[in-house]
Amino acid sequence: MSASTGILLNSQMYDFSIPASSTPPPSPANFIQPFKRPLSSMTPTIVVKDGRIKAVIGAAGGLLIPDAVAQVLINHLNSKMNPLVAVTVPRLYHTLYPNVLYHEDYKSQNGHQFSYRSKMLRELKKKGHVLKKNTASAICSFVVQNLEGPDSGQLIAVTDQRKGGLPAGY
Repeated sequence: MSASTGILLNSQMYDFSIPASSTPPPSPANFIQPFKRPLSSMTPTIVVKDGRIKAVIGAAGGLLIPDAVAQVLINHLNSKMNPLVAVTVPRLYHTLYPNVLYHEDYKSQNGHQFSYRSKMLRELKKKGHVLKKNTASAICSFVVQNLEGPDSGQLIAVTDQRKGGLPAGY
């Protein structure tokens, strides 16, 4: 746990690279050595506006975590989607190796289908992307604080429909 923030830090050995592995290619900078911490794709993020916490987000999903966290924040902060929609809409993932752009196509617990429109996928393909339907996704938990108006201070918490929409500690 970080003494300055109180955030629990990951200490899994799984995050180290193993010289003989091939997918993804191992990184010598991340080989197991005494007293070394593994590099990780964890991306817990706290957004602050005018000294107040505006949003907090974290995710599970290995190499897909940074893509998911960035897309949810862009959806909410830039595209002005409400927190539930920002987390629920389908995402794109690119891990650089292999050179494939993965697109989500999933069904939520309540039966709603979420996928990219065919037109969007055709346009991405025209731009040279190798597309593949995603079989695994990152799972986000997102908390937003309303900083303005009569609801100032109100917290909205959303847990990803991709795992049923319930927090792990409910």
